[in-house]
Amino acid sequence: MLLISDIQHRLYTNSKNLKLKLRLWKEQEGKYLYSGKMIDLMDLLYKGHLFEIDHIILFSELPDDSRTNKVLVYGTENQKKKNLTKILYCV
Repeated sequence: MLLISDIQHRLYTNSKNLKLKLRLWKEQEGKYLYSGKMIDLMDLLYKGHLFEIDHIILFSELPDDSRTNKVLVYGTENQKKKNLTKILYCV
């Protein structure tokens, strides 16, 4: 069972941007938006290095670094997607 103190500890000591990653995970209802696959919370907490924060609209096209232009993604998928928009990548 995951304890609140464990989550709090990981917020300060684990993966880069974990707090934002957890917020995006919650907003995305635990789903990987490019495929609909579920993102296991335990993977996010204990293997945070597997995940990246991606810009929905490419930052090079629209320099919007706000949270509303970000999604939580698997790093391997994000590297495959490269500079494609979500629409082009999913087609």
